[in-house]
Amino acid sequence: DYLPALSGPLTFEEVFPASLYATTVSDAVTLSLTLANVPRLQRPYVLSEVMVAVGSSGVYTPVTQISSSTRVSTKVTVEVMTTLAVGVLQVKAYSASRGIDTAGTHAVQVVATPAPSLVSAYPSEGPSDLSHAIAVTARYLKPGLVLGDLVSAQLVTHQGNNYTVEVLALGNKNRMCLHAHCSLFEVKVRAPALAEADNGGGSATFSVHDATGALLAWSFKYIAQG
Repeated sequence: DYLPALSGPLTFEEVFPASLYATTVSDAVTLSLTLANVPRLQRPYVLSEVMVAVGSSGVYTPVTQISSSTRVSTKVTVEVMTTLAVGVLQVKAYSASRGIDTAGTHAVQVVATPAPSLVSAYPSEGPSDLSHAIAVTARYLKPGLVLGDLVSAQLVTHQGNNYTVEVLALGNKNRMCLHAHCSLFEVKVRAPALAEADNGGGSATFSVHDATGALLAWSFKYIAQG
């Protein structure tokens, strides 16, 4: 069948994921690449028919997998062990049959992990004259976090009064995660019943602190009593 004449460098039709989170611990990074302006490969595929370099080293190695190849594009997977700094991760690739001079380049954005944030809190409201045990699920916390790292917790009522909150437990819900961007924790706290001055209820702000300051914050609605 018709095969188009090829000229110029390899091009990247699609790269997945389009962006990555920065990491400080070396881990496997997997990229799915759809490459164009390359010859159609014949089965059985030979991995060294497509060479790829990931990162600043510029060292080319065979791809990890070739999943398909047509006269339009070739789909491959590459996996490398690396850490990622905020900025760009440079990916280069070329078809062995056309040579390294036809290598194409693509820049994958590497972004910072967002600040820790709330996924859910239960309960999210309750009477102001009762104590409440609250289970909070949070993401983007450092994966090595332990209960001893949480040095304090507090709540500030709608009226502006402060109360000490007891931290009961901390559970890692994704132990396979090595990085903050994929972490998921459950924090359990107990808040005291509010004093009469705060029985008017309203939105209170809870916060949990480590040695550096506030680590996580969320809102809780107190229902007026009395």
